[in-house]
Amino acid sequence: MNWMIMPTLAAAMVSAIAPSAQADVATPLSSPVTRSGNVTVSANGAQSGACGLVSDQPVEVIRVTEPFASLQFTVDSDRNATLWITGNGQNQCLFADSFSDGLISLPGVWDEGVYNIYVGNRNPGSYTYELTIAP
Repeated sequence: MNWMIMPTLAAAMVSAIAPSAQADVATPLSSPVTRSGNVTVSANGAQSGACGLVSDQPVEVIRVTEPFASLQFTVDSDRNATLWITGNGQNQCLFADSFSDGLISLPGVWDEGVYNIYVGNRNPGSYTYELTIAP
């Protein structure tokens, strides 16, 4: 019976560790990281609200491992695109407009922690995007 407890305990420990290991990108960055994708958003989505319409899952997760890091987030998408970054007590939302032609840029200094990055739109539908995270 003790042999049954060990695999169960090991599985529980791995699942408890997994959420903190989900970060796709970690600082320090030696060069820009670019991700391209397609996001589909709906007016009744779980994350619809103050930052337009975004999916339930972030398009990227970044872990800042130093006390602070200078990073620039850039999204190239539709003219109605939105960029929403949450985490570590921060909630940043930016909108593209007709003057930017779908380009959103957010430079800044980010404190140590884990941040979820969402790309969305002010209108329901399916949109392509390119996200760049640069040091």
